[in-house]
Amino acid sequence: MGRPSETTLAETVGKFITARPLREIRRLLGRQAYCRKVRRGKILLRSNPWEKWEIALLGKMPDVEVARKTGRSYDTVQVKRRGLGIPNSAGFLRDWTKAEDRLLGTASDEFIARRLRRSENSVKLRRTRLGIPAARNPKYRRWTSREDRLLGRYSDTTVARWLKRTLASVMHRRHKLRIPTKFRLGERRSWTPEELALLGTMSDEQLAKRLERTRRAVKGQRNAKGLPVFTRLRRQWNASDDKFLGTLPDKEIARKLNVTVSAVTHRRRRLGISRRRILAAKRHK
Repeated sequence: MGRPSETTLAETVGKFITARPLREIRRLLGRQAYCRKVRRGKILLRSNPWEKWEIALLGKMPDVEVARKTGRSYDTVQVKRRGLGIPNSAGFLRDWTKAEDRLLGTASDEFIARRLRRSENSVKLRRTRLGIPAARNPKYRRWTSREDRLLGRYSDTTVARWLKRTLASVMHRRHKLRIPTKFRLGERRSWTPEELALLGTMSDEQLAKRLERTRRAVKGQRNAKGLPVFTRLRRQWNASDDKFLGTLPDKEIARKLNVTVSAVTHRRRRLGISRRRILAAKRHK
């Protein structure tokens, strides 16, 4: 076929323009598709009504594409689609490829979603529809028969502490095996004589970490027993200790006397011994 002549092309374009409404032609040419009316000194804008072919595009393609094809703004297309109750499924759905399907179940849904740049819910829904089981958690530890025998005999909190598992994991396992329990959730753990003997011998935070209790529980038990807060005994400085001050750096004196550097610095300043004495001793050597 040869190239059409300019006369034939002009006739075809003329027939197309004649068959189309004026507002559609204006939109196709990239001009504003509204009418202006002057009333009482104000300019009122009246939008063009939507054609059937424009409404048919809503929801079948993204709103941006509909706005480009119809010559309307993105906000106008979005408001119209929402007003008609048409979901924007075309704007969010992305077809799954075979390569992406092969990745499902090989790792956690969160990792696959981050790799494919999809949402975690989308990955989980796709995997469920294809009947692919979730990947096994590498941190999961199987339950043994010895651990199962502890369920129900002791509180879930105690079992979780002994087995170094989460409380939710212990409760889920006990419910799964249908093992009843006589303990209530949040039941307090009784204090043993050995634990009571440690109160006040160290800070509440250190003791709580050692006994695997909360700091608030340790503090409350200590106050109930009338025990004071643990404080380190201050070193009593004597004349032989004071002789070292100024002769060596504070760090070396602290190491020799088994005290902190701040304690040495505070004692030296309190006695009015400056660091110049240290520098002078070094020069004299």
